[in-house]
Amino acid sequence: MVFEKFVVHLLDKYLSDYIENLDYKKLKVDIWSGNVILENLYLKPNALADLNLPITITIGYLKKLALQIPWKNLYTHPTKLTIDGLYVHVIPKIEIEYNAKQDEKEQHEAKMKEVNKIEKLRKDKEAFEDINNIEKDNDTFSARMKLQIMQNLELLIHNIHIVYEDKTTKPNHPFAFGITLNYITFQTTNKGWIPTIIKENSPVIYKLGELNALSIYWNTNIKSNSNLPRNEIIKNLQTKIAVDTDQVSKDMTYIFRPFNVKTKLIMTMKPRQQKFERPMFYITIDLGHISLNLNRAQYLDILDLLEFQGHITAKLKYIKYRPQKFDKTIEKWIFAYNAILNEKIKPRLECYKWENIKKHLEYCREYRYIYVQELTGKITDEQKQRTEELEKKLDVFNLTYIRQRAQLENIQVDHDEDNNNKVILHDIINQSNKKKKKKRRRNSTLTIDHTIASVNNNIEINIQTSLTENCIIYRSKCPCDTHYNKQLIEHNYDLPVDKLFDLIFGSNEFVRTYRKAQHFFDQTETEWLINEETNYYERILDYKVPFETRLLGKSTIITREKQTRFHHVPGSHYVVETEVCNQGIKFSDTFALIIRCCLIEKS
Repeated sequence: MVFEKFVVHLLDKYLSDYIENLDYKKLKVDIWSGNVILENLYLKPNALADLNLPITITIGYLKKLALQIPWKNLYTHPTKLTIDGLYVHVIPKIEIEYNAKQDEKEQHEAKMKEVNKIEKLRKDKEAFEDINNIEKDNDTFSARMKLQIMQNLELLIHNIHIVYEDKTTKPNHPFAFGITLNYITFQTTNKGWIPTIIKENSPVIYKLGELNALSIYWNTNIKSNSNLPRNEIIKNLQTKIAVDTDQVSKDMTYIFRPFNVKTKLIMTMKPRQQKFERPMFYITIDLGHISLNLNRAQYLDILDLLEFQGHITAKLKYIKYRPQKFDKTIEKWIFAYNAILNEKIKPRLECYKWENIKKHLEYCREYRYIYVQELTGKITDEQKQRTEELEKKLDVFNLTYIRQRAQLENIQVDHDEDNNNKVILHDIINQSNKKKKKKRRRNSTLTIDHTIASVNNNIEINIQTSLTENCIIYRSKCPCDTHYNKQLIEHNYDLPVDKLFDLIFGSNEFVRTYRKAQHFFDQTETEWLINEETNYYERILDYKVPFETRLLGKSTIITREKQTRFHHVPGSHYVVETEVCNQGIKFSDTFALIIRCCLIEKS
């Protein structure tokens, strides 16, 4: 069933971020039977990374997770989700030994989560703006099935204990605080808050929830459990869960003693159709009897923990340069030197070097190309590995921008391909016949062979003569794949393409007059020479430009242009890319600009 695949996708999407070594094959088989039972699961160390806190999970154990989906009786039986036994032991991140590979992996995962989150927000915003699509999507079979399951979903969670243990903030007085919960229930009811099954899509859903023996504790001057075996820690966490408001553990110092909570939730499923006459969520919470206690030792621990968070964050930033122990004073100075040099000095100096700017641009181009291949379903395994390497080198902003531009470009390519399918064959033939007649009138002794090719909306007409044996290629479009998405000039001139190339890139009176008008001086330029590595013709232009401002006074801009001929077919087309690098401006950063010039002879 389609919806079974959807359930597998949801479980894979959410559980894979938190559970280690999940058996997806067994998961798919269990989904088909309608009963999913997963036992003895362990949480990933970075399962709480979304909280953006300097903490890590040393032990995360889920005893049992059960999902019961009555595929044959969705409209008469509830879908049940049961979680029994969740035990989590958390410590500060600086208490574990630094692992470079694990840290790099976690940083990459966090970065891609941020990128995916930004893309999801953008897509949600676009979908929300399109009201018609929202109403249409909500009326599909899949949407109705989702709604039916959500309407009759029953949630039951037993035995939860999450504890944070800290022996770094106060080394002589370690402390621990946590949350315990006996059980949570959440089920669908009618208007009278009596459990029921909704058989039809209801505009309003009533949910009744109950939390039993919820407590928050803070133990001071404890004996650390971090070094104990895994099974002993889990057993210790299990025995300290309060099962009743009156039966509590003697080893616990509670801030909130165990108390019960009852909630009533009214959800409006289609508020737009009801013209927002009622709120989307209406919640009533009954807390019952609450006992709050806070002694002096707990209060001081809380203040020390909050004050120490800044130190933990700073220490985590430089932990990869820090040795396990400082045997000599000189080692502290070496640690400080490496930390400041690599985190403060080098990034500021390296990012403005032309070599690094060029390398960064190449990474962006390569990632855009591979991402386009991924969008079109043509990506290879090698490209997937390369994608991960490039994602580690680029930041969130560049990844988000490149992905968005690639998506727009892919949409445009699909649109262009649709338009290409509408090209009428006789128009191309007529164009070829007109050129053929002109050539015959010029010289009746020429033997003319016309070849017509249409690729990516680019018509090429090759005319080969028996006298000169030269091939002239007339184009309706330049051979470039991209213009960096910024096309500044598009103009037609009544000049041969060779003459236009010489006017712009040659040594002539026009170029000299232009440079004189711009007050260029100390001008030097090389000849067009072939680069043996790239097999392209290149040349270098150096010149200086004076300028004056009130703030900086008189100064000089030092400019270097590196020009590369990617295509040069005399009489047909030229593609020249110019990398302009400016420097020498006081109190300003060096910047670079890339300009691509495409010259095409159309007829």
